[in-house]
Amino acid sequence: MIGTVEQKETCVQRSLTIEEIREGLIEQVIDKLGMPDTKYFVDPKNVFDNRWRVNVWVDQNPQSHIPRMQITHSYFLKVDEYGAILNEEIIENVYG
Repeated sequence: MIGTVEQKETCVQRSLTIEEIREGLIEQVIDKLGMPDTKYFVDPKNVFDNRWRVNVWVDQNPQSHIPRMQITHSYFLKVDEYGAILNEEIIENVYG
């Protein structure tokens, strides 16, 4: 996870890429939200500066061979220069 103390110390030497921030956001959101029991994916998009729209898509028809993905959670998140979420309190643990 990008937001740990060890990684923050490592990242002081260089800026994170957008892809590194994306990967860190996916991990942080799933850690906070919990992992859905069905197929899912997390789609973070940088809106401006260090503000991100993160949509969590979850399969609404898990018994079918054809997934029906739907946005079940959507967050507008602020991150620091190390990729750590600053307003993580808005993400509730839904999936345990």
